[in-house]
This record gives sequence, C-alpha cells and structure tokens, in this order.
Amino acid sequence: MIEAITTDIVDDEFHNKIDKEFLESQKAKCYTLTNPPVEKATQGILSNYKVVKKGILYFADYYGDG
Repeated sequence: MIEAITTDIVDDEFHNKIDKEFLESQKAKCYTLTNPPVEKATQGILSNYKVVKKGILYFADYYGDG
C-alpha cells in the first residue's frame, strides 16, 4: 500500500460539506487521496478518509466513495 504514503492528499470538499455537523461533533475532517490504493479482495478504490486528532495523535479511517 505504498500509494497511501506517496499520494497527494486534498480536502474532501464533498464529505466535509454534506457531513459538516457530524464531522464537527467528532472534531474530524475528510481528505481524498489523489492516487488511492485498491483493496485487493474487492478491487474497491480507497480514496476518502476521515481524520480525527486525539491529543498529539491522528487517526484515519476509510470514509467511503465520493
């Protein structure tokens, strides 16, 4: 999954807009990978992620397609 480390990252304007209240309640923001990895089992493109900061750590979870 080297793509996830070497790809450019941009704001996911779509999810940040439509899920604004939910993301604010979690103190989170969504981002999109410009060259996303492909999940081997399903061949799904994993491009959108929700990022939450807890203390000095950041946690990213897949957040669906755009």
